[in-house]
Amino acid sequence: LPDCVRVTLPILATDLTKLGDDFLAVHVNPPWSIDDSPDKGDVTMAHIAAIPFQKLAPYGFVFMWVEKENLSAVCDVMWEKKFVYVENLTWVQMLPNNKIANSGAKYLARSHRTMLMFRRDVKQFPKGKEIELRHQRSADCTLDILETTGSG
Repeated sequence: LPDCVRVTLPILATDLTKLGDDFLAVHVNPPWSIDDSPDKGDVTMAHIAAIPFQKLAPYGFVFMWVEKENLSAVCDVMWEKKFVYVENLTWVQMLPNNKIANSGAKYLARSHRTMLMFRRDVKQFPKGKEIELRHQRSADCTLDILETTGSG
């Protein structure tokens, strides 16, 4: 899109408000500080809480990739910033042989990534209604398990 700009920054060491204060959306893919995360980094919930999403996208959306260990905590932080949960996107990770990938985790293996979608609470920020996010009401992808005979 001609009016979209991709910026990759060290979010822990950048004053993000210098980038602007009227974004329609902010997309975040932090390298979480979670031991078994495939993209292990040093970003914690305290760091996410310090990002001024309410200043960057005062009437817009935040799309954030999360790990299963911090789903609830991310929702809590965004609620405190007056963003409400809209929906999530799940990316099922597949191997080249079309089997679901399973990487390590403390309790259950990782087989997918989740992106949470938030928007400003339109009850408190009515101007947010002017932005419309359209999506379909049915699944984009369904995985069926087919039972086969021992010989395939």
